[in-house]
Amino acid sequence: MVASYPHSTWTHAFSVVAVCHSCKDPFLIDTIWAGGKRPDTLNGDAFHEATMINDVWPAYEAPAMIEFLPKDVAKAFIEGEETLANNHLSSAAVAYRKAIERTLKEQHVEAKGVLNTRIRALEKQNALPKVLIDLLDTIRFLGNDGAHDDDPTKADVIAGRDFTRLFLTYTYELPARVEAALAGRK
Repeated sequence: MVASYPHSTWTHAFSVVAVCHSCKDPFLIDTIWAGGKRPDTLNGDAFHEATMINDVWPAYEAPAMIEFLPKDVAKAFIEGEETLANNHLSSAAVAYRKAIERTLKEQHVEAKGVLNTRIRALEKQNALPKVLIDLLDTIRFLGNDGAHDDDPTKADVIAGRDFTRLFLTYTYELPARVEAALAGRK
């Protein structure tokens, strides 16, 4: 904690200014004090139990989810979103790649081998439009960078997230929405 500023009295609320250990950016936590004793007299669990977070700045963006994802694909995608939000770029790159790998295993069980082999098989079969094959290759390369020597840039990981989101939308959300729209017309 860098500093705390009481709003009025210790029995109501105060704000805490701190620095994130990961990204080194400052943040502000606006709290409501629910304890009977002054917070500066408490330590550890007693302090945490008597404090409720009212607001945080900057606000944490909840991941924009794609509907109709299988549980294991959603888990990998959410992991990518959370690690990106915490500025863990290599981990986010690997998680987005994992979401793609799980999708291809679930959607195209006939394609075997490592991710590149699976993508090449889908390309050879014309199972996906060329633009989606290109997206898959981009995410594959990004995941390789995250897992091995080269640390990806934040711009690269954000692009990889967007590409992953497009592919998952095309694969899961779009077909389900079209099916629901057609069912609604009947």
